[in-house]
Amino acid sequence: MTVVGIAADFDPPHRGHAYLLERATELGEEVVVFLNADYTAHHTPPLLPYELRAEIVLELGADDVRPVRGYHQRFPLAYTVPVRVATMAEAGVDVILDAGPRRDLEEVRRHAERVLERGDLFSIPKTVPARNLVRWLAAVELVNRRLGTDVELRIVPELPGHSGRRIRAALRRADYSPDALNGLRRHLPDETFRRLKRYLSRERPPIARRERLVRTANAAGPDRICSVAHVNTLAARELLRGRPFRDERQLWGALRRAGYGSVLTRLALANLECRVTSEELARTALEWVTQGLVPPGQSPHRMYERDWFVARLSAAGVPARTADRLFRRADSYREAADRARERYRLDPGRPRRSVRIGSASAPDGAYRPAVNARGIFGVLADGEFLRLELTAFGATLLRYVIDDPFVDARVRVEDGEAWLEAFPGGPDGP
Repeated sequence: MTVVGIAADFDPPHRGHAYLLERATELGEEVVVFLNADYTAHHTPPLLPYELRAEIVLELGADDVRPVRGYHQRFPLAYTVPVRVATMAEAGVDVILDAGPRRDLEEVRRHAERVLERGDLFSIPKTVPARNLVRWLAAVELVNRRLGTDVELRIVPELPGHSGRRIRAALRRADYSPDALNGLRRHLPDETFRRLKRYLSRERPPIARRERLVRTANAAGPDRICSVAHVNTLAARELLRGRPFRDERQLWGALRRAGYGSVLTRLALANLECRVTSEELARTALEWVTQGLVPPGQSPHRMYERDWFVARLSAAGVPARTADRLFRRADSYREAADRARERYRLDPGRPRRSVRIGSASAPDGAYRPAVNARGIFGVLADGEFLRLELTAFGATLLRYVIDDPFVDARVRVEDGEAWLEAFPGGPDGP
């Protein structure tokens, strides 16, 4: 028996989704939908609650619906896609089905193979066509190689003219009024139209209720803000400057001032809303590394190697972007270090998990690093913000570590000296 799996939001289930389910029933005897339950792949709460979407999906022809929880309020897709593929493989899925643009699949496969060779599903250039499809193909091949499975990814052409993003945008502009559905009816199967209209007549959707997000942004201290994954130092400063916030729109404005694009803004707000820390992300990603579900280039230890390397070169006057490009083009830290010595006569040294970064007036102890509304680095001791006096290298490394969502770090103060402790209590590495 062939089991066909679909990983999706179905938020809301529209005619394109109904078409995908029809094609799935032609390919296999059982169709299982792995439905994003709490947050969507866009890193936002859903328009419709999981239970309602699951009911509609079953009415549209799925044999089973299984919830997928805890991923999209934490990780970018480069980390979650391989894990979701592995989950589907372990559930007995033979074919993963998705809809995609009409493209030369051989070209897409070539891009996917190059992604695997680089060992990085995250940094797929924007010039690569069908990047999401490339990522899924690479992830399926990664899982098959690591776990010895034989899952196949099949792509059917998208049904043109139907977009969940446009449906959600139209409802948002109408403040989620059920009357707005009348203008969207051609995009929605009857099963969705009836249930969605009934739901909007009596409820506010999850995406419209984000009181916890605003409360957390207003109440969190500087150390807490800096510990939130995907909130970098510029974002932390803007969030502290902009308080108090009244609504989600103002939070978007603060992150835009920090240079965030739409995807990173949604991910940062989801992490803030759910109080996801870099410590949690690093710990989980390291577990996935041991399971073979994270490519080498995405390992937290590899990320710390990059932070150390760029900080070393930046502190010596090499532009950070140049240093980062040099590191990413190397196959290993040793190769990057050799090129730095050859090109700049600079020795970045080996990354150390514990390194002195300056001095501090704080009592001895371990602290979360913090930044205040003026962008100054420090720690909080008994509620008081105490400034750190950092070396050039120490300030640069601390900033990169705070900005890196997959590197967990503390500032340890001992006899007036400040030390950066990367991955405290974690496994050895890099």
